Amino acid sequence: MADRRVAERFTGAFLFGALCAVLIFGRLLPLAQDPGRLPGPDLMLAMVFCWMVRRPDQLSPLLIGVVFFIADLLLMRPPGLMAGFVVLATEFLRSRRAALADIPFVAEWGIVSLTIFVVLLAQQTATVIFALTPPSLGSVLFSGLMTSLTYPLITGVLRIGFGLRRAGPAEGPDYGGWG
Repeated sequence: MADRRVAERFTGAFLFGALCAVLIFGRLLPLAQDPGRLPGPDLMLAMVFCWMVRRPDQLSPLLIGVVFFIADLLLMRPPGLMAGFVVLATEFLRSRRAALADIPFVAEWGIVSLTIFVVLLAQQTATVIFALTPPSLGSVLFSGLMTSLTYPLITGVLRIGFGLRRAGPAEGPDYGGWG
């Protein structure tokens, strides 16, 4: 029983890392780099929040931080800024896992959407405070909207395609947390 849980935890962590690598690689491809193009959704952000709501036992804060730090470096964002905000947001969702376990999907979607906007606006505020060149507020808000709208799609793909389901009550009240 315990071996199965450990195997599921490491399989989930490996799958998360592999999917993030594919998404980062997809963002690095030089496809349609028009300067006036509207920003798309942040699929990694939607995916990590979906994973955190459904199976928080499979993702450690260290794994999330490392993956998003690597994404920061490769996507030429301020190193560690997005990674730090995402780790804080995922720990917020992890701490609310008992409340999120039994709510309907629409309420989950609303909470995750609010969390997405908080992360993106915090990143925008930090880039302004540190006198970096921030993207326009309109593009950040549009990206947040697109990310929020793709959350149900990401949830469906992870559920149907990869079997990512909510942890059941038999799997323990702390879901075998990472610490």
